[in-house]
Amino acid sequence: MSGYENIYGRQMYYPQQANSQMPTGIPTGPSSAPVTPSAPAGVPAPSAAQVPTTVQSTMYIPGFLRTQIGRMIRVEFLIGTNGPLVDRTGTLLAVGASYILLRPINSDDILLCDIYSIKFVTIIL
Repeated sequence: MSGYENIYGRQMYYPQQANSQMPTGIPTGPSSAPVTPSAPAGVPAPSAAQVPTTVQSTMYIPGFLRTQIGRMIRVEFLIGTNGPLVDRTGTLLAVGASYILLRPINSDDILLCDIYSIKFVTIIL
């Protein structure tokens, strides 16, 4: 079936199946040999390990906090919508897209903190 066909008052187009190609030149029909598409020159291949922009850019909180890794900080969290501010003090170990890792003072523990609950961060000099 190829060409135009009127179905329920609409014009439908069915391209021919034999040797049809996409605008990129990749065949869409049956092929006797497997086709391996190659990336165009100058276009980087997507990487599964790419870091989100919010974690890299210092215009966002996670990006800025990454510049402070290894420093002593005091973080204040809002618990609930009208709850109290709870603070934690420790060494900033790592920053992810939605969390930070702190090592509390006088402890070998690692504290995982929700970045969306953070209201204030004090960098202790």
